[in-house]
Amino acid sequence: MVRVQAPAQNGAGRLWDVVQTLQFAARKAQHGQARLPFALYVRNDAHRPRLVRLVAVCGPPDLDDPQPAIAVMPPTRIDRIALAGPGWPGQLTP
Repeated sequence: MVRVQAPAQNGAGRLWDVVQTLQFAARKAQHGQARLPFALYVRNDAHRPRLVRLVAVCGPPDLDDPQPAIAVMPPTRIDRIALAGPGWPGQLTP
């Protein structure tokens, strides 16, 4: 869930910003890159925007479902994930 408390900000606009920034980062990525880090400035209150770093990975969401999916998460979360396949987080490690 996107938490937005600043005036003139909403969840749909925030999602648009994340997806557009991811699109620009994907165009600059090297072929076969497993993890795609990107960052954008986010304003959650009336103060200055802060830089938020995210990581995107693409692959099958489950070993039984080979259709590709994109997951976007903070880098701290991806560090706790075990890769089930080439570049895809399969399950959380304890």
